[in-house]
Amino acid sequence: MPIRLPDHDSPAPSGRTHALARRLLNTRVHNVPLLNCAILVLFVFLLSKLTSKYHQLYTRSSLVATMATNIVLYGIADTLAQSISAYFQQISPQRRSSAYSLATYLESAVPRRPEDYFVDYGEDGEVSMGLQNTEQPPEAPGFQFRRFAGFIVWGFMMSFVQVVWYSFLNSMYNDDPSVVSVLERVLTDQLCFSPVSLACFFAYGTLVIEQGTSEDVKNKLYRIYLSTLTCNFCLWFPVQFINFLVMPTQFQVPFSSGVGVLWNCFLSLRNAAS
Repeated sequence: MPIRLPDHDSPAPSGRTHALARRLLNTRVHNVPLLNCAILVLFVFLLSKLTSKYHQLYTRSSLVATMATNIVLYGIADTLAQSISAYFQQISPQRRSSAYSLATYLESAVPRRPEDYFVDYGEDGEVSMGLQNTEQPPEAPGFQFRRFAGFIVWGFMMSFVQVVWYSFLNSMYNDDPSVVSVLERVLTDQLCFSPVSLACFFAYGTLVIEQGTSEDVKNKLYRIYLSTLTCNFCLWFPVQFINFLVMPTQFQVPFSSGVGVLWNCFLSLRNAAS
């Protein structure tokens, strides 16, 4: 019986599998990695299923409903953020100069420290100032599963805080949908809850997701906290005013979480860009 020896020139099955996996990971849809698109489609599908079952889930447990909502929406938010970063890092320099680069905007919005600048005396003795350019050109980014998982865990933990906080607001203020009553809720929410939760997010993102130090937390808060808090007030004052004025109690958390997809996408980009 003839025996066929393996051809050493042809790749082994495991090698072909790895090559196929690398090819799939490097495949892009409009400069967005295929893996990002697949994860986004999966979580949008989960969101559609959750939407159809939300009322039934909320009647059983508001906490479980909020957990499920936050896990799905925070996953969508970070996947969007990573996809946006991947898109702008892969477009050509000509298109990058004409397109709106969110990463460039976020970088320009961060105040510079004196040590970020250098003095160039030049060959003819002329003095010029410039930004230190110590970073190498960005490589094609892969999907950051640690960042993705950390963001979902943050949403999971925030579900406990959100349920307690909204219960506190509903018990502290009456259900009168007057402008004054709603304005009191919004002011309490924005002046008491938002500054603390935003600072905790940046601390969590630096220590847990990025595995930084307490000094890194201080530097990040110094650089981007106040400007991000200003953006927070510009967005969430009108959103929460509509939320408390129009939305029924059981839909207040999912409404704010739904708007929070875009906000958390912004926060994810902001945290990663700093």
